[in-house]
Amino acid sequence: MLAININQTLGNFTLQVDTLIPTDGVTAIFGPSASGKSTLLNIIAGFSTPHKSLTNTVRFND
Repeated sequence: MLAININQTLGNFTLQVDTLIPTDGVTAIFGPSASGKSTLLNIIAGFSTPHKSLTNTVRFND
């Protein structure tokens, strides 16, 4: 299980995600343009760090 709790602000855009994603199978992330899909994936992959680091977590099999 991948537990995600992220709050990221970029300009006027705020991405807020609090979810559990199962690790067995395939999960799709979809939405309209500029909805934060790439930002979310970059944070999960560790390419980007959320601004409010005290309230953000990405945990795998925890």
